Amino acid sequence: MADEFLKKSLVAELDRSRSEFSTETAHLKDDLAFGRKLKHGVARRPAVWLGGAILLGLLISRVPSRKKSVKFKMGGGPQKETAEAGLAAVVLLPTLKFLFNSLQPTLTAWISRQAFGKRRRA
Repeated sequence: MADEFLKKSLVAELDRSRSEFSTETAHLKDDLAFGRKLKHGVARRPAVWLGGAILLGLLISRVPSRKKSVKFKMGGGPQKETAEAGLAAVVLLPTLKFLFNSLQPTLTAWISRQAFGKRRRA
């Protein structure tokens, strides 16, 4: 008898929780309907929204542009080493790529001969 009462009370609590959950979900959907609220607000007071948009546009247009400042140090040090490494990368890597692409058929033929070619025995 006690088990049946516990089962009925759990079922009733579950039904109550489901109904509360569905009610809260409906309220949440209403709270998160930003598009509908925006349309309603603009339809009610279009002059205020237009004025606000114009004011915001004027404020954004008056914001000074951010200028990048570049600082150079003359002489040696880590900056010079970095510049030399960058120069080496700009010059050396394309040269190596060109040489490898040019020599690739020759290298492929040589490797295939070494691996699968005829071996001369004396």
